[in-house]
Amino acid sequence: MLQRLLKVNVVYAAGSVANGAALFLLIPFLVKFLGPADFGLWSISEITIYFLTLVMMAGMDIYLMREYFFLKSESERKVLVGSMLGMAIVWGTGVIALFMLAVLLFSINGRLFDQFNPAILALIGAIGFCEVIFTLLLSIFRIQEKAFHFIFLSMGRMAMFMGAAIFWAKAGAGLSGALAGRLTATVVFIVIAWGMDRKYVQIGFSSKHLRPWANYGVPILFSGLLFYILISADRYALQIMAGLQVVAIYSLSYKFAASVDILVTRPFALDWAARRFSIATGNHPEQEYAKAAILYAFIALWCALLVQAGTPLLYDLFASSLYIQGLNALPVLLAANVILGLSYPLNVGIMLKDRTKLLLPITAMAGISYILALYFLIPHNPIQGAAWATLMAYSVHTSGITLVSLRLYPVKYPFQDWLLLGACSILAAAGLYLLNIDASPWAEALARGLWISLIFTLTGYFFWKCRSVLASAESTPSSK
Repeated sequence: MLQRLLKVNVVYAAGSVANGAALFLLIPFLVKFLGPADFGLWSISEITIYFLTLVMMAGMDIYLMREYFFLKSESERKVLVGSMLGMAIVWGTGVIALFMLAVLLFSINGRLFDQFNPAILALIGAIGFCEVIFTLLLSIFRIQEKAFHFIFLSMGRMAMFMGAAIFWAKAGAGLSGALAGRLTATVVFIVIAWGMDRKYVQIGFSSKHLRPWANYGVPILFSGLLFYILISADRYALQIMAGLQVVAIYSLSYKFAASVDILVTRPFALDWAARRFSIATGNHPEQEYAKAAILYAFIALWCALLVQAGTPLLYDLFASSLYIQGLNALPVLLAANVILGLSYPLNVGIMLKDRTKLLLPITAMAGISYILALYFLIPHNPIQGAAWATLMAYSVHTSGITLVSLRLYPVKYPFQDWLLLGACSILAAAGLYLLNIDASPWAEALARGLWISLIFTLTGYFFWKCRSVLASAESTPSSK
């Protein structure tokens, strides 16, 4: 199972990076061509677009994929797709109108959006709206299992988005140019996707899908909004309490820490969504769940320490001295991302027992603790305060999910496995900070990366060798 899990996650990693790489790869160019204030605004724009797409999507893509295969005829499926696209247009237009009204109120009574001019706000709204439509069109290719079409559209949009954003930012258009590049790429590939999707869509609207979608999408929407607080409240709080320059410094560090999410957590979560149920029908499911959790933690910690080893070099290459102070928050943010990712392999009980409603109070509790921690910690030290508040909130979230899941479905996670992984991580991290060589930043980053990889490779060989022996012994009748 572990070999298959690892192989599938490598495949998903490629797809995840292809879809999210543009925002990550643009970092050095935006840091160079945008001033700190504009880069801070870019970071706020990014999480605001995510918020708008979350609200406008409201589970439509999941409902579409869930309902598609239960329909008997192709004509009914075409009507379903057309209805979802129609609802996305109507619902999305309403959301944008409410967003602009909320922006007006916040601009009058607060500091949340007062730094954005009307043109930038219009671009943010248009990007969110168009990306919802594009995602729904991509969902059709996911349903049809047309991987080439999906990858072509995803990577094509990524390339055009990056090229246009860099061109306009370098030409002096600044933040507006970078956002316009993102919007242009999305609109162009909506047109291309529509040309490829037309045979699967019947333009029109069937009201019979309205109530089922609402019943299915509303819980997803509320859960998503609570989770949104966990992943974005820090930058909003920093903007209000410390200013855009601090947002820029913090956001750059946060972006590097989020590489753990892009490279490890998202691919794992995509595969785990179905795999945890298939494991439940096999032999010794508790053992398989324990192995999957330790596998995720092993790879995520390895990735996090490699990011910590290489990021100082990236700062030296791309960022001005203003951003260097954000490096101090990087280890805390990396730990936070690893802990948040652990909520996926440890949520077995909640998912198997169909108690997903319990996620709402858990996420709400983590969100409330997050806001309180930000309020008290940011005034003392904005960047470190936001980082430690993030770590605390993610720990509350994952701890709550783990405790509830274990009560619903007990799984024995071997203490010696976690102890070995902890010792491996401490040894690798100690070498990371003690290994100071009088050489170039490239040589230092390489030496630290080799040290971490050596420790994890040796530990991994010993760990999985012992696990395979134990597994074979457990399956042998004579060992009983």
